[in-house]
Amino acid sequence: MKNLTVSVLVLCGLVGAFVGLALPLVAIGWEAVSVPTESAFFGQRQLGLLLRGVVLFVGAGILAQGIGALLAAGLVGRRWWRPLLVVFLLTTLLTPPYVFAYAWSLRLLPEGVLVGDAAAMTWPSWVVREGRAIACLATWLAPLAACVLAIGWQRSARAVVDLAALDAKGVCATLRVGLPVMWPWMALSLLLTMVLASTEFTIPHLCQAYTWNTEILAALQASDGRAFMLAVPLYVWLLILLVLAYPLRQRMRALLLVVGELRFDRGRSAGRGGPSLFATLSGLAVLALPWLFLVSNLRSSDAFRTSWALYREAWIDSLTAALGTAILAGLVALALDYLRFVAVKRSRVGVLSAGVAMILTLLAVGAALSPPVLVGEATLLTWQHLPAVRDTSLPIVFVGLARFGVIPIFALYAVRLASGPTLAAMARADGATHTAAYFRVVLASGRLPLAAASGVCGLLTLAEVSAAQLVIPPGVSSLGLTLLNEIHFGRNDDIIAITLHLLALITAVTAIAVLAAFVRNRNLRMGG
Repeated sequence: MKNLTVSVLVLCGLVGAFVGLALPLVAIGWEAVSVPTESAFFGQRQLGLLLRGVVLFVGAGILAQGIGALLAAGLVGRRWWRPLLVVFLLTTLLTPPYVFAYAWSLRLLPEGVLVGDAAAMTWPSWVVREGRAIACLATWLAPLAACVLAIGWQRSARAVVDLAALDAKGVCATLRVGLPVMWPWMALSLLLTMVLASTEFTIPHLCQAYTWNTEILAALQASDGRAFMLAVPLYVWLLILLVLAYPLRQRMRALLLVVGELRFDRGRSAGRGGPSLFATLSGLAVLALPWLFLVSNLRSSDAFRTSWALYREAWIDSLTAALGTAILAGLVALALDYLRFVAVKRSRVGVLSAGVAMILTLLAVGAALSPPVLVGEATLLTWQHLPAVRDTSLPIVFVGLARFGVIPIFALYAVRLASGPTLAAMARADGATHTAAYFRVVLASGRLPLAAASGVCGLLTLAEVSAAQLVIPPGVSSLGLTLLNEIHFGRNDDIIAITLHLLALITAVTAIAVLAAFVRNRNLRMGG
């Protein structure tokens, strides 16, 4: 009976991966083939949008490194407040990016982001548009940079700097020895933030700093079928970034090992007292600015009550879709990890399992790196002739799987890297079947990372709008679409309140996950 249950779960995961990842690729590919070649024209305007996007992405990546370096000072070492810092950083990273654009617009454009005429702006146009877009992207991605830099310091630079400090002062040792050792990690952090910035749609849209992503949406609204062809230059840009990141694959593997262990740091603090604490507080002050803008612009506390009454249906529908995404993404990750486990056996079944797992994983990575608008269009094309699916929340679930399903997949892969081949060999030592060995031994070490990563998928889908705006049916309410529409019109107490509600929910879920991870690590230390 248990084996049957396990087989059903794996089968459901594979079906979900096929329906949510493979079918949309076929649908968008068929549309691309059917479009005449002359429809995919790239003019001077498109080239300008592409170059502007590259400038924004590079600028945001560089600024994120500066903020992240300040925050990394608080992540290294064992401090009693480090779990609180981790919760704050994860909350910032999981916050919908358009919230940052809205918060900054309350300071720069209190009458609304639709004030597009430069003469109506009290600030210079480049500050309100390009500058605000870079600041929002950097604020959103700074926690990722902080984590990469902190892990790099712990694994590469700390021991070298400690040795150099015997003959030189701490600052001199860091500059002369630490920075040369850290440059691969700084490069990896920069490339990762630039990759994520390149896939973001809502910030350039709300900041009116139009880029290639916004051009794809314009093509869809014109219904000329050029969406896939217009996405090709963005794919080329992302491919360049990935090629540059390829020599850093060992550092990426180290990042995954940290995720798999759920153990960020085992060493002492990087610094004592003032400098380290000051750097951390400075980085936190930058990240806290958007939330201060939101709170300071809330004119009535009654909005916390009235906003729930006004948008209750949007909350319910969005939470339902988020829960569905979390479950489906967890099943897909479980199925692919099981196939990789079975693939250890040298047989036709093992080779087939490895091939299927590899193809579906690549599809998940490709969907995550694709322009969100293209993901929404592919999902819409897949289900537009099936009202039983099209008119429900299922397309939103499939969009969430396509955009964020790679997170639990890589979480379980990281667990397998951390445990190594020994655990799998031990699981098979007593002659148990593949199914029993995997679910009784191997998966036991990955339950918490799988649950946490699946929860992240649900949280990201809760207010996702970049792709979901194309598939939301008339009878389904969306929290993300509601926020995106109302944000255009400036200060609104109900919208500020619902944004703070969303922040509170993300913070609570993140705090529970971080607490569970730290309790698990403490138990492992006590048991060891």
